[in-house]
Amino acid sequence: MGQFLAERYVAQAEVARETALLRELASGAKVRLLQAVYIPDDELCFFLFESDSAASVGRLAAFDRISAAATP
Repeated sequence: MGQFLAERYVAQAEVARETALLRELASGAKVRLLQAVYIPDDELCFFLFESDSAASVGRLAAFDRISAAATP
């Protein structure tokens, strides 16, 4: 399993709903949402997933970008 960082634009009012939805979708797809970080000035949300591939993460939702990630 690897870690993948996915980003997408999310309105501030939708962050909690979007995060809950992704967590629910991930549980049925052998993908785990580890963390969400929201940047209010840019309306940008970063989602850190644990998954077997970026493609598995990409099947959850339309993200602007998905990149392999590593945590120190």
